[in-house]
Amino acid sequence: MKETSPVILLEHPRPKDPDRLQDVVNAPLSANLLSPYIAAVLNSQDIPSEILDANLMGWSREKTLEELEKRPPKLLGVHMVYLWNKTTEVFDMLSRLRRFCPQTHINLFGFYPTFSYENILQWFPFIDSVTVGEPEYTFLELAGFLLCTSAKRPYLSLGEKNNSRSKGASQPKNVAYELARTYPRQQAATLHNSLDYSGIDGLAFGINAPDGRKVIKNSPRPPISDLDSLPFPDRSHMHRYERLGIATYILGSRGCYGHCSFCYVNPFYVNDDNSSWRGRSAENIFEEIRLLHVSRGTRYFYFADANFFGPGREGKKRVSRLANLLIENELDIRFGIECRANDVEEDNLSRLVQAGLREVFLGIESGCQHVLNRYKKGVSTGVNERAVETLRRFGIEPSLGFIMFEPDSRLSDIRENFEFLKKLRLLHTPAVTAHILHHRQTFFQGTPDFRLACNKPDTKLDPVTGYEAFCEFNDPKVTAFSKAAISLCRGVLDMLQPDEADACTTTVANGRLTKINWAVIDAYDRILTAFEDGEAIRNPSKVKGMHDEFLSDIRSVYKDL
Repeated sequence: MKETSPVILLEHPRPKDPDRLQDVVNAPLSANLLSPYIAAVLNSQDIPSEILDANLMGWSREKTLEELEKRPPKLLGVHMVYLWNKTTEVFDMLSRLRRFCPQTHINLFGFYPTFSYENILQWFPFIDSVTVGEPEYTFLELAGFLLCTSAKRPYLSLGEKNNSRSKGASQPKNVAYELARTYPRQQAATLHNSLDYSGIDGLAFGINAPDGRKVIKNSPRPPISDLDSLPFPDRSHMHRYERLGIATYILGSRGCYGHCSFCYVNPFYVNDDNSSWRGRSAENIFEEIRLLHVSRGTRYFYFADANFFGPGREGKKRVSRLANLLIENELDIRFGIECRANDVEEDNLSRLVQAGLREVFLGIESGCQHVLNRYKKGVSTGVNERAVETLRRFGIEPSLGFIMFEPDSRLSDIRENFEFLKKLRLLHTPAVTAHILHHRQTFFQGTPDFRLACNKPDTKLDPVTGYEAFCEFNDPKVTAFSKAAISLCRGVLDMLQPDEADACTTTVANGRLTKINWAVIDAYDRILTAFEDGEAIRNPSKVKGMHDEFLSDIRSVYKDL
């Protein structure tokens, strides 16, 4: 039987919500290596940990519970990902785990729990604590506190431990593991309800009081200033990623120098709206890539950075140094990045392509300048156009972040967006077209737009998590058209085979997919025109008939070819 690790980091099952499946494409936000970095930091401090990636292994909730019950850890860290209406299924799983493993301290970390910690700790009392923001050192201190306290030894903080080592103090390897094993199991059931966590910066926790459960949030933990000081992330599951053909994720930086109103990346790292971009050195990133390439033959990498380049000329210079290192050392690799349109320039792009750049995700968001201004994007539609054209000159077809509908949208905005996308030839496959043309802005806690949305009288919050706000459109014509667009686009997506429905594909359609794609664009155009000229309002049944006819035609094309 496998020996129990004192700390398990869980990537929980992620059941798909069919009603929200197409709403957000945010793989990097869920693949930002939080668990691997925490595991690496714990192991570097002689606290053995294990990553249990139930999502990667395709486990059900029952299978995940079964595995955890076999070897319950002292501390379970859960990278909690928001799953729309399916989020409650994960909480249900953790509630059942608490009943079977009362001695386990359950901590949540990640974007969603960082912003929703108050609701989580109030509504789900079986959750003991939440790591707020950047998790590595907060979680390390929590682990050290729990394991050392459980063994009735003085709590040694991270700083004290590092100082003792620098002075040459001897410490047995795996000391925390040995301490954890000596802790009497019968005392564990009540331990996590009585300990004082107030000395751990960046931690929020709940305590039971006579007048109800209280939520306490400790002082925020400053972001890690020197990312090069972190050990490389744990890659214990890398063989599974390779077998599934999934890219090896690299995190070269954290945060963003932009201030987009719909984004929660910066608030996650600094808990306010200030810029928080921090980058690893080019040499440090190169060494991680080199080690993976040499030791495992890894050739396909994807940078999960929200902003690959970083601010200003220094950001460009850093990226150029990385490209030069990859070229000079003749590493035969391919990689993808995410960036702002204003960072796409020929001089740095040329070296990156030579180094192996093949994929770029651009957050264009809108073809309307006044909407970009409202989002605080800090770019113009012209800059977005030039970025797409520049990428294509280097043979890169960008994938796209785009918000077709937002609460203040007018039909003229929808038309302007639609013509912008057609002009730049960004609607190139049925999957991409159908995703983009019905995509509506989402409002999550932690974003400036969420706070604005909550001030509107018609806004509703998710009744279970409180994490998402739902806003109505100001214009009833946009409300009616969005329903027609959603019905059309989701009808198309439902027809496609799984390998044809990837919204992140950059492959231009051909054959039957080209015919389907043009049919979708034509249908969308005609329905939008019917709303613009008022026909859809005067005769709603006509739009319904158009919608049904177009879907029938598309279905016939799909079957015949």
